[in-house]
Formats: sequence, C-alpha cells, structure tokens
Amino acid sequence: MKVYFKGGVVAGFCLALLNIATLGVYPYLGIQQLIDTANAFSRRLRVTNLTESVLVTSIGLETGRGGFVIAGGTRSLEPYRMRGNRIKDQNFIFHYQIVSYE
Repeated sequence: MKVYFKGGVVAGFCLALLNIATLGVYPYLGIQQLIDTANAFSRRLRVTNLTESVLVTSIGLETGRGGFVIAGGTRSLEPYRMRGNRIKDQNFIFHYQIVSYE
C-alpha cells in the first residue's frame, strides 16, 4: 500500500508541476506581447517627433527664403542660415531611425 501511495504522490507532484509550468506560459506570452507593443509605440513616437522637427526646420527654411524674396535684405535669411545645417543632421537621424528598425 505504501508503494502505491508514494507513486501517487510523486505523480501528483509531477502533474502539479506540469500544470504550473503550462499556466506560466500564458502570462509570459502576454507580457512579451505587451513589451513588443510598447517598443513599437515608442518607435512610432520617436519617428513622429523626428518628422515634426524636420517639418519645423523646413518651415524655418521656407520662412527665411520667403523673407529674402519679399524684403530683399540678408537679415531675413537668418532663419534660413540657422536651420540650414540643422536639417542635414535631422535627416541623418531620421534616416538612421527608419533604417535601424528594418
């Protein structure tokens, strides 16, 4: 009788361990999916912010160029000169963010 009882206890522990391991897979997969979603959202937010900064810089370039055409003075080219080098850096960063994801 003791042999059957000992075997039953071991089998019960093995089944309980298997049950716990199986139940542990679902939370792991759910957490992994949440992490992937958070990473995708973070990347989307970075790309959106970079796109917005490139747009703002482009608007500054157009403002400076338009001011020069209207006023004819070199003083109106100040926004154009300030943002001329900046857009090169922003385009490089933007390209790096897009390419690094692929």
